[in-house]
Amino acid sequence: MVHLARQLPPRHLPWFWDTVAHRLISWDPKAAGRAYTQARTAEREHALPVDPAWRRENVLLLARAGALPAKELSGHQAWLAAQLDPADAHAQYVRVLTAWAASPGGLPADLARRVRASVRAAGLDAAEEARVLAPLIGAAHGKAVPDTLLDAVAALLADHPQDDGVNARLLEVFPESRNDAAAWLRLLLRSGAAGAVAAGRITPEGGLAAWLGRYTRAYSHRKQPYGGVSRQPMPPELLDLVARFAPRLRAAGQPVRLHEDRYRWPGLDADLLDLCLAERLAVEDPGERIRIHFWGERSRRDLKALAGDPVFGPRLEGTEPEPEPAPETEAQAQAPAPATAGAGHGTGAGDRDAAAYACVTIGRDDAARLPLLLHLVAERGPLAPPPEALELFSRRTGVRRAIAALVLGGLPGRAHHDEHLKLLRAAPYRADKAMAREYDDLCHRLGDAGRRAVLAAGVPEDPAELWERGAMTAAAERMAAVWAELLGTTPSVDEELAAALEADLGLGDGWARALTAGPAAARALVPGGAGYVLVANRSGGLTLHHAEADGSAGRPAGLGRPFPAEPASVVAWALAERPAGDPAARGAVALYGALRARLEDPATLIPLCWNGALGRAAAEDPAFVPYAGTVLPCPEPPYREDTEPSAAYDDGLFVVAVPGRNVFLRPAALADPQRVDRAVRLCGELGLPEVLEAVRRIQAVCGGGLARMVARATATPVPPGGYELNPALSAPELVAEAARALGVGEDAAALHLQLLSLARPTDRNVRRWNGWTPGRHKAARAELEAAGVIDTGKRARAGRTAFAPGGWTEFKAPHLPLETAKLSAHGVCGDASELRGPFIRLLPPVPPHELFALAWAEAAARADAG
Repeated sequence: MVHLARQLPPRHLPWFWDTVAHRLISWDPKAAGRAYTQARTAEREHALPVDPAWRRENVLLLARAGALPAKELSGHQAWLAAQLDPADAHAQYVRVLTAWAASPGGLPADLARRVRASVRAAGLDAAEEARVLAPLIGAAHGKAVPDTLLDAVAALLADHPQDDGVNARLLEVFPESRNDAAAWLRLLLRSGAAGAVAAGRITPEGGLAAWLGRYTRAYSHRKQPYGGVSRQPMPPELLDLVARFAPRLRAAGQPVRLHEDRYRWPGLDADLLDLCLAERLAVEDPGERIRIHFWGERSRRDLKALAGDPVFGPRLEGTEPEPEPAPETEAQAQAPAPATAGAGHGTGAGDRDAAAYACVTIGRDDAARLPLLLHLVAERGPLAPPPEALELFSRRTGVRRAIAALVLGGLPGRAHHDEHLKLLRAAPYRADKAMAREYDDLCHRLGDAGRRAVLAAGVPEDPAELWERGAMTAAAERMAAVWAELLGTTPSVDEELAAALEADLGLGDGWARALTAGPAAARALVPGGAGYVLVANRSGGLTLHHAEADGSAGRPAGLGRPFPAEPASVVAWALAERPAGDPAARGAVALYGALRARLEDPATLIPLCWNGALGRAAAEDPAFVPYAGTVLPCPEPPYREDTEPSAAYDDGLFVVAVPGRNVFLRPAALADPQRVDRAVRLCGELGLPEVLEAVRRIQAVCGGGLARMVARATATPVPPGGYELNPALSAPELVAEAARALGVGEDAAALHLQLLSLARPTDRNVRRWNGWTPGRHKAARAELEAAGVIDTGKRARAGRTAFAPGGWTEFKAPHLPLETAKLSAHGVCGDASELRGPFIRLLPPVPPHELFALAWAEAAARADAG
């Protein structure tokens, strides 16, 4: 077209390019827009005459089709201003904007600025801006609308609300969004549209329950750059809207459908589900196969309503969000099965096809090697990387063994999510869910070119060398060098230790590194190194954030699991569950030092709970004084204009938001008995047992039990390789006393103490701690049964058949059920739906030999009383 245009006289160019634009408008709007721009450029460059009426209609034609380029919108605005008086220019400009808003084209991010300029030129005020912009947004149903534009319009409509007709259209926008469309929800909250719904003046199409279902279906997932999708939490704006709409939803009686998803990955958001249940809304039950997704520290609800619900409560499980490639997504440039550079396991036609695919992936830049490589794989069979090659790649890069197997196996993958996970979990890779997520993330970071570079590094100039002795280890070394150059390295991790931490605590391999890589690694995993700041939030309360180096607010410190819980759990686990002399036990001492330093810093705060009673008491209690730490203003406007911002008040132990409900705890103050006594009195006077319970949980971490475990590790009588959880080694005198009292041998006495004391004395654990064979274990159990001091039988998920007499408490997985009498010694309370304790799992909060002594004394007291 450009070539043809060069042959035309200048006066014909606008006609030519406008004709091209009109022909293209129905099937390629972008090309039509480019042709329109050429026409206007020709008019300007050659100073050609323009028919004003034709120009205005031409612009409207392009605008209705969504083909008008954004920069030409500005040009047309300037042209109108030069042609017409300001009022008429503004009216004509609004006609174009109205046509554009109703078209498939997206609205520009600076639309509010453009409208403001037109309004001001016409001598009008902000009310006119609101009158123009609100219908434009309302007409953009299902289109991408920039967040900056939505927020600008929200601010205008907060001061200049529109009628219910406009608000009804705003309610139906459901813009296409890369995230959660929270800016649109803010617009509904600030414009008065949400108020009109709550008052019953407007109702969305299909009713409010259908509106909520449309939102969750559209925005439960966000697209990932590499072609998949990942689940995202529901925004706080939605929770605010649901709370406002709850009376009408209850009155309608129509169940809300929260689980459907546009990408065909159904699920339930735990926070939204909890809110609906708390508001007594009927929620459609999609069945047990649909997962409930939790958000950990990002959770905005206490989930008590969900936990107590008879239908959904029993299904609670601690799943975390993860990337989920959409079914139609193709995983390009990833071999579907291993083939070279240590690639390949198994034989057959399918393996040969996979080998060919992987060879293309590896060698698309070196076609000369492809025929030979394919021939060798077909003739000699695929190659399995030996253990030494896997170990070398792991050591040089820091990745886990499963990921090393995947890399040396050709970076395999599948397009469909379920098939992809099945491949990664199968032999020879055996990647668990966490490893699969990490592998996908690393592949994404590598990109196509990076994946090809890593795989190509494994193939020598003569591919036949791969079948020679030691060649696979050499290939792994070359691949590791390229990997390190592209992605860097991390300290290598003890595979056995990382697997044990994952199995016992559900924690990632970063904690294994923290236990073995020295004090600096330990300090890096204890949050709060740069301090904390309180930040006013949009609901009027205060949120605790980690401080950045410049004092600004970083990521929020969540309420769901207070930060000491994970490092404290790792310390308790390493000192109790690992053998004496184990490097992890030594690393736990350094980790505890970093944790104590953080907890003893008066600037450290921990989000404790939400409680309005404590906030109201603080406003009148002279012991509470204004908080001297940093409180930053809310970076965004509040959800409601009548929101009263909170101030922070501090009595040394508690920092509370007034009039908000946020309560924070200063752990350093727990070392002061007077402050603790005051907290006990205050919680008693206000009837706040749950607040005191939360204080006690953190006190268990800050108190002497963990410190005594650390001291014990440096001066234990248990020989290297032995376990503190074996009373024959950690409390031999007590074992001898129990044996005499029970009239049994020392093996049986040791087992009895373990059954009385420990939260997880499964058969497998007892044999590991005690170094027993199954036969020796069985003999000790039979001796106790004959003495009549234990109960026996099968109990679900117990992992054992011998039990201390008394009550039995069931907890949801991953926690094991146990004897009720053990809960107090472990600092635990709760019920089947929730375990509340100082650690993330049931672990000894004091040195195990103290647990044995306490349990034996309590058993003796019960025997005397009986």
